[in-house]
Amino acid sequence: MKPLLVTDIAHESLSIATTGASTGTIGVSSYFMSIDNPENQAFLTRYTARYADARDPRLGSYAVVLPHGENTYAGIRLFAEAVRSAGSVDAERVKAALPAVSVALPRGRTGVSHDGGHVLCQTRIGQALADNSFSILDSIGPVTPVCEG
Repeated sequence: MKPLLVTDIAHESLSIATTGASTGTIGVSSYFMSIDNPENQAFLTRYTARYADARDPRLGSYAVVLPHGENTYAGIRLFAEAVRSAGSVDAERVKAALPAVSVALPRGRTGVSHDGGHVLCQTRIGQALADNSFSILDSIGPVTPVCEG
């Protein structure tokens, strides 16, 4: 993995799988396991206790959670909050409710764009460490989507 790789697929599982070869790799994601907030710690604890077994790859005391897994969790939580807000599962009512939704998630507070079509969250730049965790180098506020017809 040399020279230094910058990618959107760098995460804790990659670091573990490459047994140190990815140390220094830069990743861009809305989620790294090392995000330091109460929601993330609670999420990792619940996930490890409920779904992981002894064979799962570990990072410290936690089973490894990929950004894809946290993204799925985020989507379900945002949808559930929009359903609560809309008072219905009707697609149009849920879509109309989405722009007002904001949820504290493992990645941090997350909402939905005014058009209801894009999740708005922190974009983080992390670097793989020798212990397979990631150091958060920077966090950039939500990137507003630009959609062209």
